[in-house]
Amino acid sequence: MFPIQLSFSCPGGCHPGFGHSTSRSASDIWNEENIGPKSQSSNPCPCGTFGIPPADSASRAGGMPKASRDRSLGTLIKNMRRFSLLFVIVCLCLTSCTPNTQTATTPYISELTKKITEDPESGALRADRGFAYAMLGLASDSFQDFRDAIVLEPDNLKIRWSYGWAAFNLSNYERALEQWQFVIDHSPKRPWWVGHTLAICYWELKRPLEAVAYYNEAVTVAPTTFSTRTALLEYTDFWTYKERQSIEKVYDAWKRAYDPNKKP
Repeated sequence: MFPIQLSFSCPGGCHPGFGHSTSRSASDIWNEENIGPKSQSSNPCPCGTFGIPPADSASRAGGMPKASRDRSLGTLIKNMRRFSLLFVIVCLCLTSCTPNTQTATTPYISELTKKITEDPESGALRADRGFAYAMLGLASDSFQDFRDAIVLEPDNLKIRWSYGWAAFNLSNYERALEQWQFVIDHSPKRPWWVGHTLAICYWELKRPLEAVAYYNEAVTVAPTTFSTRTALLEYTDFWTYKERQSIEKVYDAWKRAYDPNKKP
């Protein structure tokens, strides 16, 4: 095998200003890279930076066999991963423990907050602000306002009715159904809105048969409002986009799969 002439400068500092030069075969280089240097004589550098270290500096890292270096590097990487994970956990804990002092507000919410300050016993005002929070997608703030409103005015069924619509728009359909059912159970007579309101709730809960049955109740109670698409769209013009989407899906299902007047 032909020898390979290597010339490189020693970072260890011996022979300043000069490079080390040695004649070494390709097999020597391969053996040193894979199984480590085989003897002291193969070391071209007195300082131990290249090859194996001299006898008086055996602890120098530059002369550590490759297998030992790999083990040390592996241990270092494992420790770095452990400490990185610990750092992330600590940061998450600190973040979760830090109170959120920011309060979401808009001109309308600010005005409601001002009125609540002036009249802290008004549950209706808190319900209005809770619904406004729901329109912004702020579920925690919305539900807290409604809970406070119910405490202040436990007999005000309109608050729970509004609570149901807020929960529906926040996609919390179970909570919406719970609030609307409470209103139904505590009303002196069955409210006229039960049919179409529960229809959209059951539709979003993936219970289509119950949804179309309730919609049919709405058609029975108010046929001029719910039996045609034109009338339905006119009535729901003030509804939110999410509410209109749901009721139109229920209408389509009712019209094509339930309508008692539909003939095969």
